[in-house]
Amino acid sequence: MSKNIFAEIPENVQLSARAARDLKSLYKKNRQETERIVHDIVRLAKKALPATQSKKLSGMGNVWELDSGRYRVAYLWQGPILFIVTVFSKSDQLKIFKHL
Repeated sequence: MSKNIFAEIPENVQLSARAARDLKSLYKKNRQETERIVHDIVRLAKKALPATQSKKLSGMGNVWELDSGRYRVAYLWQGPILFIVTVFSKSDQLKIFKHL
């Protein structure tokens, strides 16, 4: 992956300011995990992920959760656009959902 962690993300993917900040912060700490997450986001945008890797979050409207190793990606589809809400570690899941 190049220094620009967003270079591989397709045009039909939009990152919230929070998601962009999350990825940048994670990239500084763990580039390999960030590469995995970006790869999974690309596969999700192309609808090339197994259904078992995502689940709809109850009580969160149309927000879904993508399982990407030790991290999770909260997202929703807005027509053809994949909107990434936030990226967080599995251990922070309860804390994150309190603030969404």
